[in-house]
Amino acid sequence: MFACALYPVDDQFIETVSKEIREIVEDRAHHPSIIAWAGNNENEVAIGNWWPSYRGEREDYIKLYKDTIGTIVNEIDGSRPYLLSSPSNGIKTEEDGGLSSIPQDEKYGDIHYYNDVSDLWDIESFQIPRCASEYGVQSFPQKSTLFRYLNSSDEYYFGSPILISRQHHLAGDITLEMMVLNHFKPLRGLANGTYLSRFSFLTQIHQAIAMERQTNHYLSWRSKFDVSGRGKTSCAMIWQLNDVWAGPTWSSIDFDLRWKPVMYHAKRFFSDVTIIMNWKKDDMTLGIMNDQITAIHNTTLVIEAFAFNSGMDPIYSDQIGIKIIPSLSFLDVPEPQHKPTLLNEIPNKLKLLSNKLAPKDEYLITSYLLSSTNAKLTPTAYLYPNKFFNIPTINTALKIKSVKIVSNSIYTITLSCNNITPFVWLDITDKIKEKYPRLVFVFSDNSFVMLTGEKVVKLEIVHNEDDVVLSQDDINICHLDNCGI
Repeated sequence: MFACALYPVDDQFIETVSKEIREIVEDRAHHPSIIAWAGNNENEVAIGNWWPSYRGEREDYIKLYKDTIGTIVNEIDGSRPYLLSSPSNGIKTEEDGGLSSIPQDEKYGDIHYYNDVSDLWDIESFQIPRCASEYGVQSFPQKSTLFRYLNSSDEYYFGSPILISRQHHLAGDITLEMMVLNHFKPLRGLANGTYLSRFSFLTQIHQAIAMERQTNHYLSWRSKFDVSGRGKTSCAMIWQLNDVWAGPTWSSIDFDLRWKPVMYHAKRFFSDVTIIMNWKKDDMTLGIMNDQITAIHNTTLVIEAFAFNSGMDPIYSDQIGIKIIPSLSFLDVPEPQHKPTLLNEIPNKLKLLSNKLAPKDEYLITSYLLSSTNAKLTPTAYLYPNKFFNIPTINTALKIKSVKIVSNSIYTITLSCNNITPFVWLDITDKIKEKYPRLVFVFSDNSFVMLTGEKVVKLEIVHNEDDVVLSQDDINICHLDNCGI
């Protein structure tokens, strides 16, 4: 209701707000997904840092969010905390009289983090808060989504006036281009429409990896403090889920309800038990997040590394026994002292393959956890290169081998290839999406790395008011090197 603005506090407005707040809280308090009530979004940090203020603003703020809204919320629902604002310093804000001088102190409350000028694949860019309640980065939607809202195909090019009008973030297109070119090969020799289609895909991959790295960073601080007292990060919530217009936004699902890669990545990195790997300068950090209420005993952590264009066999493989992973915690996994370190061993293997010492941006590291009976307990975690400049053109025979109809809404798709293939992307063809724009679908996995000769993916049609029946010709497949081209 209240966000990024100042509001009146006259008697008529306060009466209207009181009625509406009471109705909202009484209507929604039973939802188990609500962890806290917040009086406003970013108004405390705005008054403290963004806007020139005077004492009247602060008095109005306390009257509206503490004396009025806070009193009503606490009266109706005493089971959850009420925060005057998000972000805020929580209890510390209350002790400061309702407005803190530093509303996003990492040692209190929650933070909102947006940064378009730092490297969002570098964990050194991020804070170490008690709670990261909002963070994100933009990406463009698919070509098929944008096309529905353009006057003609001639308007589909990077920097077109109609697309700029749909960009609601100041200089957003420029910063997106800078971020993409910081990690991927330059987009040379592409026509306007093809450039934008290719660029859109890369913005989505950039968004997915950035959100994965940032989320993994927060999860890795769940169970520890640093020397300054930062840490014990208890929550991480990505902004945002879906869209209200077709354009470049922070969403993970576009306006036509098409999942972007970040949604599939989130299914993996938000699993109850997950492996977390990150680059920290030239070193790799490794750990296991157990979000279950019971400890996990006698497991084996499998670590493998693959060289691009060197087949599908790992060039490095290791197993580490883990006796116990405590419940609701993060466990740092140190490299065993008696074995060669992973980062020393991989370049040596690559040297044998290519007769030269390769940097870390020429290989992919994966990891997963096995139970005592060799059952896989986690999704495969991928540690991607920080830069994709030195990766050779992917030599793969990736294809859809077969599509089978299981039921009216379920299909199984068998894929095959002959080389590790990064960021495999499955989609319904633009022709079908244009003909049936209200067709809603989701794959069981997507934006993954093909590490085996075959893989089966399930396609579920979630909404099918036209009773569309798909064939193999109605499904596209691409990967890092050719999506959007």
